[in-house]
Amino acid sequence: MQDSDSETRDLVLDQTVTGILGEEVYLRCLYTGQSEISFSSWNRFDSTKKAKKMAGYKAGGNSFKRENFDVPASSTNLTVKVNVTSFDQEGEYTCVFDSDEHEIKDTVFLSVVDLSSLRLKELDYAINSENQTSLAFVEGDTDITIRMDVMGNVPSYKIKCSRSMLTVPSCMTRKYVIECVVDHPDFTEEEKHQIALPVCAPPNITLQSSVEWDGGIAYARLVCSVQSQTPAAAITYTVERHGIDVSFSEFVMTQLEFQQSHVVVARSVARIPIYSHAGCTVTCVVEHRGLEKPENKSIVLPSLGLSKSRVFLKNKTYTDIWHAVCEYSSDGVKPNISWVLPDANATQVTTEFKYGVIKVEVNSTLEFQLSQYEGKDLICLIQNNLGIDDKRTMRVPKYLIFIIICFSSAAAVTLILIIVLVVLCKSGRSHTSQKKNRKERESLAALMQDPRCPERMAIPGTAGPHYAELNVHYSIVFDAKSTV
Repeated sequence: MQDSDSETRDLVLDQTVTGILGEEVYLRCLYTGQSEISFSSWNRFDSTKKAKKMAGYKAGGNSFKRENFDVPASSTNLTVKVNVTSFDQEGEYTCVFDSDEHEIKDTVFLSVVDLSSLRLKELDYAINSENQTSLAFVEGDTDITIRMDVMGNVPSYKIKCSRSMLTVPSCMTRKYVIECVVDHPDFTEEEKHQIALPVCAPPNITLQSSVEWDGGIAYARLVCSVQSQTPAAAITYTVERHGIDVSFSEFVMTQLEFQQSHVVVARSVARIPIYSHAGCTVTCVVEHRGLEKPENKSIVLPSLGLSKSRVFLKNKTYTDIWHAVCEYSSDGVKPNISWVLPDANATQVTTEFKYGVIKVEVNSTLEFQLSQYEGKDLICLIQNNLGIDDKRTMRVPKYLIFIIICFSSAAAVTLILIIVLVVLCKSGRSHTSQKKNRKERESLAALMQDPRCPERMAIPGTAGPHYAELNVHYSIVFDAKSTV
């Protein structure tokens, strides 16, 4: 539990604020601690000493306001615009931040002045040797302090002095003139002096945008910066789609950076998921006393393109290893890709992601052996945070018949080569046999024609054993050739 001093140090606020009747004024109170704020509000005690909640945020982030208070910037930044319409609004206002551990609060005093009828009379005056009247304006860190010392044509002795001081904002929304009226018995008439209060310079407003990926979601990161004279500008965001307000409860952070005297930079950062606000117009709304009306800076978030997906098969050359590939591309959200397989066998899956500005491309590759899923269906299942599912199916073809055909063709070629070799060998042997048989036939013919051996005359169709072998041999050679 923190003590009250350390809790108060977690608050940044202006403890004294001056409001001009008929104008707007900002009450500033910013919580810079680490606790989670569940409820915050501006309170004012009424005549019965009961705290009256003027504006703030309830549990759940719902804002509320009443009377002349506007809605504060956020639950941790209660900087709020107040329309000053009555002197009754002058008094103490308490900014309160409640968390589960403790309550942090501090008080701001609002004073109300009417510049249209301001007349200053009780002023310091003295005598010097030059008998002159002087008016001086001294500018402080955040406000202009007006001091008026009057020296006039009065007796040369000490008299009681009085001083009137007025504290006003360092700059005004439009031009104002303050008139100091000095009334003294020694003056023949009232002495008047006027001075114009400085007009606030218009703030410098910039709106920058970029895209960042976080947790598989593309976010538009918007930075609205306002450099202005003190006090800091109030920054809010609005989101519209086709001219219609869209609820906006995304992360918004506002911080202040003081650069030099009288100049402050307010920076508000918003992160908006593109998938849920694609094509919307986001506007940074700036309110500051240097502006007669709120000024806007807008940017249009990118639109989402169509998602694309495809599946295909490919194999490693000279292997039975195959790859099933599932490709998907979309905008704004990274999908989850899984495979639905015919069996529960362990398979190797590799997934690669490639990010563009708002586009993401996914490649999921399933590696398997052809024998695992031949003739079966493989399903690629695509899911994302938008609740959109896509299912792509591919069938692994059967390659058994092709393998048999390839084997038969190879066997046929081999068989033909063997037959050719046999024929060549047979042909060589046949040539040698032909020479031998020719000699035998010549001898047989001589015997048949020898008159001394008329009994050896061969009868056609009844050749001896040699002719029978010869006929058989030639028959084989002829058949072999005809076969080739």
